[in-house]
Amino acid sequence: FEFLNIRAAAYWHMREILDPDSEDDPVLLPDDPDMIGDLPTPKWTRTSSGKIKVESKKDIRKRLGHSPDVGDAVVLSFWEENIGWTWRS
Repeated sequence: FEFLNIRAAAYWHMREILDPDSEDDPVLLPDDPDMIGDLPTPKWTRTSSGKIKVESKKDIRKRLGHSPDVGDAVVLSFWEENIGWTWRS
């Protein structure tokens, strides 16, 4: 896959980490209501060039009335630049 930016690649990576059918070791996250609410919140689409784009924080704030800061922090804590993900701005 190609991603519009690092944020999109990081959220997609987290999506794959949390996939119950993943062959990787399971990730256990704390039972935190803010985190549980934030992680699945961003919507994703494909750009006209086919890159994966994640909904902006600004748009999420408009839609939900708050920023997904806790979810973003969790996603970024699992991001690894050297995993071979492709992104181009």
